[in-house]
Amino acid sequence: MRGADQERWLSIRGHLRTLAEASPSAFLDCLEAEIREPEPAIRAIMGTTEGLVSGECLRTNLLWALELLAWHPVHFSRVAEIVFGLRRLEVEDNWSNSPKSTARSLFRAWLPATALSAAERMAALRRLSGQFRHAVMDVCISLLPGGGPSFASRTARPQWRALDAEVPSPTNADVRAAAVEASRLLLDLAPFEKLELEQLLEVATRIHSDDLSRLVIEVESWSATATDEDKADLRHNLRRRDVLRAYQEGEEDEQLAAALRRMEEALSPQSPTARHRWLFENSHVEWRALVEDEGNGRLSWQERNALVEERRRNAIDEIREQLGDQAVFPFALSVKQPELVAQVLVPQDAAVDTATHWVSAALRTEANDQSSAFLRQLLWSAGWIDLAAVVAGLEAQGILSSEVERLRFAEHLPGRSIGWQVAESLGEDVASAFWNSASIHIWDDTPSDEVEYAVTKLLEYQRPRSAFSAVSLWRNKLPANRLLDILQAVARGEEVEGPFPSSYNLDEVFQLLDEDEAISDDQIANLELPFVKLLCSYGHRDHERTLALHRQLARDPNLFVELLCWQYHRRDGADEPEREKLSAERRKFLAELAYHSLEGWKKVPGCDEEGVVCPDEFTAWADSALRLAADADRKEVAEIHFGALLARMARRRSWDDWLPNVILEYLDRSDCAGLRERFCMGVRNARGVTTRGPYDGGEQERRLAERYRDLAARYGNSHPRLSESLISIAEGYEWDARREDEQAAVGERWHP
Repeated sequence: MRGADQERWLSIRGHLRTLAEASPSAFLDCLEAEIREPEPAIRAIMGTTEGLVSGECLRTNLLWALELLAWHPVHFSRVAEIVFGLRRLEVEDNWSNSPKSTARSLFRAWLPATALSAAERMAALRRLSGQFRHAVMDVCISLLPGGGPSFASRTARPQWRALDAEVPSPTNADVRAAAVEASRLLLDLAPFEKLELEQLLEVATRIHSDDLSRLVIEVESWSATATDEDKADLRHNLRRRDVLRAYQEGEEDEQLAAALRRMEEALSPQSPTARHRWLFENSHVEWRALVEDEGNGRLSWQERNALVEERRRNAIDEIREQLGDQAVFPFALSVKQPELVAQVLVPQDAAVDTATHWVSAALRTEANDQSSAFLRQLLWSAGWIDLAAVVAGLEAQGILSSEVERLRFAEHLPGRSIGWQVAESLGEDVASAFWNSASIHIWDDTPSDEVEYAVTKLLEYQRPRSAFSAVSLWRNKLPANRLLDILQAVARGEEVEGPFPSSYNLDEVFQLLDEDEAISDDQIANLELPFVKLLCSYGHRDHERTLALHRQLARDPNLFVELLCWQYHRRDGADEPEREKLSAERRKFLAELAYHSLEGWKKVPGCDEEGVVCPDEFTAWADSALRLAADADRKEVAEIHFGALLARMARRRSWDDWLPNVILEYLDRSDCAGLRERFCMGVRNARGVTTRGPYDGGEQERRLAERYRDLAARYGNSHPRLSESLISIAEGYEWDARREDEQAAVGERWHP
């Protein structure tokens, strides 16, 4: 280990526990020397690796080696110092095994990881606090009460060396004493930097009452020299903690409440912009009094919104009063949600001159995300006032004389009728910019003629996805043929960067098309096919509607075989010139469509809505499909999918009224041995995922086996070949039951 390079550390990492127990002092000496290096080679084993199945946490054996040595009192302090030293080499990842978690476990009061007493562990932590300030703060915070669920696993134990002292059993007094000492040690580390104070304020409600007044003094001392922005950040965090306390039930701790009020007052910024910024960082804001009134039922949501709006208005008024009107616009562009400031500056009852002033200011500033959000909200509000008058005011000022400003103005106009009317009144260039970028908004009171006009324009500018998104909640406002136009344009690949339709909204639109007599099932089926991956992802359907594509499959065996040809090669591997003409990407696309179409297929040929199967239709379809599949050299895969379809039907029916007689007779035919075999496989697959208790065994499988043996007995004389297949299904479930019984027995034997 001494002087090892990265390659050697990687090669010996699996032996570190053995080396630690073989020579503890030498092991610790090597680690201490390694950590003192400016660029420690041991960094090579501080990370993780990724694999196809699972990765490896390279540091695991190093941390376990240190944990097992920490059980010996003579090594504890050195181990803790090394673990704290490894914190500077820590790698952020998703593995819980880390120097940070090991450091916490070494000092955990209720689950000892050493033979040292709780008091001795805390004394060691205090000795290390000067050298490892941040690591010690983290451990102290973990020792404070109320830190979340108290569960953990024991650290690695020595395998060869016996402990020199007995591990003490923790008591409630030990846990309390450790928490009190951790709280005291945290405040003894004063003075604090901003990030450290931020950590302490996060746990202010968990700090011991004797130390709370010390924290208040430290906050007041720090705030005397801190910037307004830093104070505002900490004050916002403190406010969030106070709000969380308001949600908690129980009596109010007056001492804690008074301390929080003092700290919030100390952290109040002098600048009104810093003091009120938090009101415009999120659309949903909270403060303690508001939350308490809500919780007590004294506020409706309308009254709550009115209080928030009033507080925001007062904030803007205070900024104007103290810093002047010129400070408002820079403030608006500095907050996370400038549109909230715009709502205050230009409410829906504002004067036209007010709206014109702020729109003019927004257009004159540099275009970026902040100014665009501000401008968009201004124009939205102006749309409810008098957008045409605002435009006239802007033109009078010469604001819209520049092409850049005209196009920018067009792109942020409201996506409703007043927006496109203004855009079209300003000329073709502005109208084109509007329709190429606008997000159209439709409500329940939007006239149908406006909806159809907007959709027509979006289709004209090749934006069918945006058109679908606009009408997805108001589908009944458009005629079916216009919905058909939208879907056809999406299927052609127009507006590839636009919002793709959701599966639910697609199904709802297709259901409307189903109800329109002017649109045939063939048209709908052809239109569903490009969307089948959404409508029927891996065979999963969220909607009760049966796809027209599946209805078509149940009528047309040629379509069934065509989908098989898209997904599978010929069994003999012979060339297919028509297939080879297609690009590899196109072949992959068609194969995916076929896969999702066939996996979700549940409509049995000849079966009506009541579940009654017409014998002639079913037999004709099945004979034709298997013959065509054989001609295409794809009979085996045809049997797989047809058998799976029949198995899914059997899964949905009751045991007393299992499969219709025509299907039973078809499966029992002497020339359908392959189909029976694939049907048995489909029955097992149709069962899906199972859940059970850890010691239940194979009771589920035994019940299923009994059911299939009953079916085999029922059809033994009438359908002997199918009866044999049912017996094989039962035998398979009986084998599964024995396997589950064995696993349950092993689990119960080793259950603690």
